[in-house]
Amino acid sequence: MENVCLRLDSALSKQIEKDMKEFRYSTKTEFIREAIRSKLKELEEERKRNEGWKALVAAKGIFKGKGKAKTDEE
Repeated sequence: MENVCLRLDSALSKQIEKDMKEFRYSTKTEFIREAIRSKLKELEEERKRNEGWKALVAAKGIFKGKGKAKTDEE
């Protein structure tokens, strides 16, 4: 496991302490690891949504112009 050092401002540290007690995390490290995992999962889901939208737009482009627009006279 790799060590990472970080500095937190006092207010953020106090909020972490408050929340870790409320939600029964035993250490700040455990709390921060879980927060990072949650954020990484959220970013991966956003990445997949973006890829889905790109695929949808690309698919729409394939079909664009395939049909002929009809006028009232037709």
